[in-house]
Amino acid sequence: MKRLVTMMFALMMGIQVFATGAVASIDSAVDSSEYVTIGGADWAWANPCNDSDPTCGAIDMSYQSTQGWALASTAQIDAIIASVGGLTDWVALFQPGNVCATAYFSDFYTHCDYSDALEFSLVDNWSGNTLYPEYEQYNEVFVVRVAAVPVPAAGLLLLTGLGLVGAAKRRKQKTV
Repeated sequence: MKRLVTMMFALMMGIQVFATGAVASIDSAVDSSEYVTIGGADWAWANPCNDSDPTCGAIDMSYQSTQGWALASTAQIDAIIASVGGLTDWVALFQPGNVCATAYFSDFYTHCDYSDALEFSLVDNWSGNTLYPEYEQYNEVFVVRVAAVPVPAAGLLLLTGLGLVGAAKRRKQKTV
């Protein structure tokens, strides 16, 4: 049995070491190199066009929503851009390695328009996007995924709570 467990462990480690990078598609998990994590949330640049403009290649969230991704709200976009120091600093977070997750959210585009976001302030759902309202269909779309509580931490919290309830019940029975 011990030998079988050792072989399984070695096999899993070998797969991890020799696995090639994931092929970007709307039916695969977003590679960690294609999003940034800030304040407990993952942010991805999902489309170089407005998410509701069908002529621009609408975003397909059918698989990615099962992975926790959602279109960012105006409040979320406003808060994150303000927290990093402004639009220029926000876009800079995605540029060093051209962090762009559009291939995971669209069959139509596989690029991000960094210059549109910077030069024209075209960020979908951002209240600061007022410079060129006539270009609304070309807004850059960001999605967000809030990191879940890790299962081990949640399990420990649940066990602690159950233990406290049990102790309180036991104490109450002793006093009666």
